[in-house]
Amino acid sequence: MALMKVGDDVAAEHVARLLRTADDVRAREVSAWLLCSLGDGKPSIIDALLQSVEDTSESMDVRGQAIEALGSQRTMAPTLRERVLGILVELLEHPAAELRFWACFALGAFRHRPALPALRRVAQEDERVNPGWWYVSEEALDAIAQIESREYPDRIPVHQRGRAAS
Repeated sequence: MALMKVGDDVAAEHVARLLRTADDVRAREVSAWLLCSLGDGKPSIIDALLQSVEDTSESMDVRGQAIEALGSQRTMAPTLRERVLGILVELLEHPAAELRFWACFALGAFRHRPALPALRRVAQEDERVNPGWWYVSEEALDAIAQIESREYPDRIPVHQRGRAAS
């Protein structure tokens, strides 16, 4: 939390290094989470996040958090942005619901209009739930709404929906 308050490039570099080298999975997940607020498009930060996303031996929690952090990086070089967006669109077809869910989120955050056809397909076809969250199809609908500058609902996690009605 203190690193987020400092928010400088040195702190971001240290956190990115932790993301790639920490032995503890929770430390790597927290590092990816911190990068949601640090780094702002710096190539070394984006590379660290992409390495985590593409590392098939990495936990789904870390990979998902890294995708979320990618969606928060606003000022990256155009070629790097295109690379990130291409990977995010590809992730919409990944077998893991967690990665598809966070790819929807990040594409919505980027307001990436070329992803609309793929997001619409996910919204119509994907019936899986991202554990602890909601349906991937719902996240795709939210991303579509964000890209189209429309309102979208505050979602209730699937596991809490029965309790919310009572």
